Amino acid sequence: MCYRLACEAPDVFAAVAPVSGATVFSPCKPSIPVSVIAYRGLSDPLVPYNGGMPLQWYFQGAKADFTQWSMLDQCMGPVTMSHSICQTKTQCGGSSDVTLCSVNKRGGCRAGRGLGDLSAPHVALRPALARKADQRV
Repeated sequence: MCYRLACEAPDVFAAVAPVSGATVFSPCKPSIPVSVIAYRGLSDPLVPYNGGMPLQWYFQGAKADFTQWSMLDQCMGPVTMSHSICQTKTQCGGSSDVTLCSVNKRGGCRAGRGLGDLSAPHVALRPALARKADQRV
């Protein structure tokens, strides 16, 4: 659902933070860049990290999602690492960022749980708060 909101309502949402989700909405053509911080479980059997079709839907892999959103957000900067599990593509359109956090857990994690000192809401909201003058949430 997060990705669908980013695809269909980028004028409303400045950032999304999907946890154990994949981009399955197609075509995805947001009118403006949306920051994304995605948490994906390396051993998730339902939304496979490397992609696949465990259910009735095909999921592209986590890195494919990261690449897709980096292109959609027109990211030109280098990939940086943080918290030893997150990679971020910087210098994206509209001051957005695209981040993939690869969690060594089955099925990902819920926001703020299982991440040690990395709190999903805090990290996810950082790009949106940086653009506080923006009308979007």
